[in-house]
Amino acid sequence: MQYIKILILLICFERILFADNLIAPPYSKENPAPNASYYRNEGFRAASFGSNIIARDLFYKSCILGDQLGCNALNEIDANLRIDSIVIKKDECHLGDKDACFNIYQYYSNEGILDSFKITWYLSKACRLGHKKACDIEGQKNYVFIKNERQILSTQCFNNDVLACYKLANIYLFGNGVKRNANFAINLLAKSCNGGLKKACIKYNQIISLK
Repeated sequence: MQYIKILILLICFERILFADNLIAPPYSKENPAPNASYYRNEGFRAASFGSNIIARDLFYKSCILGDQLGCNALNEIDANLRIDSIVIKKDECHLGDKDACFNIYQYYSNEGILDSFKITWYLSKACRLGHKKACDIEGQKNYVFIKNERQILSTQCFNNDVLACYKLANIYLFGNGVKRNANFAINLLAKSCNGGLKKACIKYNQIISLK
């Protein structure tokens, strides 16, 4: 009886080995992660004991780490993944999938879950990976933040806050969210310098010397 079980396992192994590639691993199959084969082998071990659900989870981990055999096994085994879909998306985002990162951003934007830190982090990563809509949303958020910051700094500078004048000068000097205005920035630096802020004096003198 034991011999028959081993024979069946070997036949399944051979079938999986030469199965068509139905799932493309995020890692290159020519350069899988070091621990990919470990999860694949543990998956086969679990399958040999009849634990298909555990085996499928292990094959999934092997597959996303770039193991081609793990991907083939994942497609062949008859069991549902226990891994939550958001966990899968996080793995895919970690591996450089911009759409997965954007999907997680949307997930954490849900009113029932709302996590501002994760919203910002995953939106930013999606944008860095080249997701256009993520970049558009991030750009709009940054514009609103800069606009509000500028208004606050303007009020503080008017009330002779020298550091606020310095920060506001940098905004206008580099055109950060506003139309660049070097002359206005110089005036702000002068006010900050006259108020005793040393770094404002240094930047003011640097700009004046270039004119």
